[in-house]
Amino acid sequence: MSRRRNGVDVLDDVVDSAIDQVAVRARQFIQGLGTEQKEKAKKGRKSDGLRKAACSACQEPAPWVCIGCRQPVCDDHLEFAGSDPWVICPACFGFMWDAGLQKVRFLARKAAQQGVAAAPGFGGSEPPKPPWEVLAVSQDASEEEIKKAYRKIIAQWHPDRLSPEQKLDGQRMVDEATKAKNAMMKARSAATL
Repeated sequence: MSRRRNGVDVLDDVVDSAIDQVAVRARQFIQGLGTEQKEKAKKGRKSDGLRKAACSACQEPAPWVCIGCRQPVCDDHLEFAGSDPWVICPACFGFMWDAGLQKVRFLARKAAQQGVAAAPGFGGSEPPKPPWEVLAVSQDASEEEIKKAYRKIIAQWHPDRLSPEQKLDGQRMVDEATKAKNAMMKARSAATL
């Protein structure tokens, strides 16, 4: 029995698949850069600067210290080497990578869901009203009727006249009325040309 899926479920699957593909390629790229940096770090290391501590993974002499966990790291257990003297061990690199991937997944899902919610016909916001409905005038209203209706809405919904709880709604109404008035006036001036 197949389960019927809505647009958000499918979109989540697409986002996850895309992020997985990008993550694999990005990790390979970063590890490639890390390999180059490791070689540079090994060549550029001064013998007098070697640490006497043992690597936390294999107990070999460790000339490096991981910037994440501050544990000694040998040449064989470097995951990523930056400019001297910092390196990242495999455990810290994995933790940082997974945390970054979780954040990207979260933000991508959030953006995708907002996009679906805003799309008409997907349970999101209603399509915008025609400007004459916003101003409560007829479609062929004169400029004076448009201006009068606009002033009436502004007088009623101006944010300076409203309580703090209503200011956001008032600003939205004023913005909507201004756009409607401008659209209708532009249509009127284009018709007279």
